[in-house]
Amino acid sequence: YPPLPEQQKIAQILSTWDKAIAKQEALITQKQKRKKGLMQQLLTGKKRFMEFDAEWKKLEIKEIGSVIRGASPRPKSDPRYYGGSVPRLMVQDVTRDGKYVSPCIDFLTEEGAKKSRPCKKGTLTIVCSGEVGTPSFLDVDACIHDGFLAITELKDGLIDKDYLYYQMFRLKAKIERSATHGGVFTNLTTTILKEFVIDVPPIIEQQKIASVLSVADDEINQLQAQLYQIK
Repeated sequence: YPPLPEQQKIAQILSTWDKAIAKQEALITQKQKRKKGLMQQLLTGKKRFMEFDAEWKKLEIKEIGSVIRGASPRPKSDPRYYGGSVPRLMVQDVTRDGKYVSPCIDFLTEEGAKKSRPCKKGTLTIVCSGEVGTPSFLDVDACIHDGFLAITELKDGLIDKDYLYYQMFRLKAKIERSATHGGVFTNLTTTILKEFVIDVPPIIEQQKIASVLSVADDEINQLQAQLYQIK
């Protein structure tokens, strides 16, 4: 133990950093609530930009793109298929990275990739087992296993991929409730996702909405990076 005045000085310094961390966390929470409110208003048409007045459509996912399911080589851990250099998306990658994901936990060989589901960078994926309904974009070319669905071949001029991401993010709980529930497992099938309905405004309005929400995401990410540095 140092002398009491030195103890007090040490505690004062550490308390100052604790207060800074708490203040930053409170600011992040505030921004996240604001973003949630923006999503609820902008993605439902409750609040619209002055320049737009065209009617919104209700479209099933199958009308705006194709839904595919991932696949996994069998048997699991077979060295012919696993342990190579081809990244394979895992739920832990999604929960770690958020909107743009770079898989770095599991890898397949070239032969393993042939028995999986290779997807290009920018593909929108949806968790269908575990954190059901969680959307993300692949930030690199990677394979997805059978715990993921992907929405591909989006129709040009009909849907903006960032707008679709935010709609899926907003509707995550509804998607999860729509999935099949059996025992301890919840499973989102391709059929369920294909028939899922979302609100779709004209493409220019979609892009404006996605732009506003992307700015909100950037603000939150910057604050979280600052929090990391403070800690």
